Amino acid sequence: MRTVVICLSLACFFLSQGGLASADWLWTPKLGKWLNPKKAAKETPTLQLEFATRFWNEQKYERAQAEFAKLVHVFPQAPEAPEAQYYVGRCAEEAGDYYAAFQAYRKVLQVYPASMKTEEILERQYRIGNLFFQGEKRELLGAKILSGIDTAIEIYRAIVEDAPFSAQGPLALYKLGMAHKIQGDLQAATDAFQRLVEEHPQHALVDDATFQIADCSAKTNRAVAYDQSYADEATREFQQFAQEHPDSHLVPEAEARVDALMDQRAQHDFEVAQFYERRHVFHSARVYYESIMQHYPRSQWAVKAAEQLQVLDGKVRK
Repeated sequence: MRTVVICLSLACFFLSQGGLASADWLWTPKLGKWLNPKKAAKETPTLQLEFATRFWNEQKYERAQAEFAKLVHVFPQAPEAPEAQYYVGRCAEEAGDYYAAFQAYRKVLQVYPASMKTEEILERQYRIGNLFFQGEKRELLGAKILSGIDTAIEIYRAIVEDAPFSAQGPLALYKLGMAHKIQGDLQAATDAFQRLVEEHPQHALVDDATFQIADCSAKTNRAVAYDQSYADEATREFQQFAQEHPDSHLVPEAEARVDALMDQRAQHDFEVAQFYERRHVFHSARVYYESIMQHYPRSQWAVKAAEQLQVLDGKVRK
């Protein structure tokens, strides 16, 4: 009797608050509690999917997303769950919340790997990664202020981790390398390009990845000015690239990079020769000047070395 009185009292309370008990809330004797039908899932996942799809077709993406997410939450093992999770991502993408879309899509790959949408999801993730790579920013507290390139790296890395041998795997590896390169993380960039070459040796991007490996070596050399081994390595890699990929559109640029690196190395040796010359260690200076003329004859420094040898001869005679 006391329970009935309490329930009647609660009912009277909700009615006094604008009729909520009759309009939004229902008493469920089986569960022994009040439920809001608007917030509850339908009786079956099939009905819930149909209900959510109705809002999707009406382009009411916020409501559709909530209903699809409700299905996944209430019926996570249902056959309809992968489809619903996919549409959670689609709704977010349509609303312009690209990072949320990426996260929703990745949940499909990780929780429902047998989904029939896998290939499409990977394509969509790759396109979203490209948006951030090209400058799209992530939202923080309603404002798009977070680095796009960092987000692109996260997305490309996720594709490589979840589906390395998919059609998007090598594409994501290449873009991952380029994103790291933009950030100045040349080692991480080289690792990504190298992985592409090793894991996808027949892919069309192998030529470009090989070139990028050499370019990273060249840029590392500029960052470590006193270690000429980086310049030598980069030169070898550009030369090897030109020999192994003679039909690549990047061969002229590779050859130009070799010339630039040769010129850089010749300049370094010229400066060493000048150092010895200033200290009157003429024999060592001569060795470097002659080496420049022998190994870098096309370099502008070869001409300067020849001129300095004449000056050096005059100093020695004195």
